[in-house]
Amino acid sequence: MHIQTLLETIEGSKEFKDFKKKNKNAELTAAFLVLDLVKDVGDYSLDYLVGKTKIASFTLPAGKKEINLREDEILDKTKKLVPLDIKKVATGIDKVQHILKEEMAVNSIDKKMEKIIAVLHEDSEGNTVWNLTCICQGLVIISALIDAEKGKLLKFDKKGLFDFVIPMKMQPGAAVPGMMPGMNMPVMADMAEMAEMMEAPKEQEEKKPGKKGRKSKKEIQKPEKEVPEYIQ
Repeated sequence: MHIQTLLETIEGSKEFKDFKKKNKNAELTAAFLVLDLVKDVGDYSLDYLVGKTKIASFTLPAGKKEINLREDEILDKTKKLVPLDIKKVATGIDKVQHILKEEMAVNSIDKKMEKIIAVLHEDSEGNTVWNLTCICQGLVIISALIDAEKGKLLKFDKKGLFDFVIPMKMQPGAAVPGMMPGMNMPVMADMAEMAEMMEAPKEQEEKKPGKKGRKSKKEIQKPEKEVPEYIQ
């Protein structure tokens, strides 16, 4: 879905119009797209800044027509959120995918992209950018930054899954700017699940008994000595 179409769909809905009546000063601050390239579906969301402490997320889930509204408190208040001007976006998500594929070929990455997590926002210097995380076959992760106005690739890194799965506790209903309020938890859950799948074989290997069915040294525990009743 083109970003302009997403904007028209959400802002033309009854849910948004009712919200806007109560929050006239709310401003668009980011757009989030989670594209499943294997199933050819996507989740879309627009975030609006309400005052200085809240984010209102309008989400259009994959395969559904209803628009969901969720309001979250901003967890990281040190990051300043600024309005997003959709009119400045000249590079759509289709062009973004083309740029990524070209750069992957240059870097000899032959793994197909399976999921793209795209955040459209304005950086600290006032540039409108696509902040991208791409999950490829073989758990290869691509991190990239593309200028949404000029279509210029600003950053491209190949990483592993564990560079992104960071043990963290988030408050329920809390939003972190740049982490997809309302959509970040499912995405992180997917990545954490993959990490657990990778760790499972290691844990099973550690639990295997030693040769000829004997227990490993770690599993052998010396029995505790009984303490006579008169000493207790």
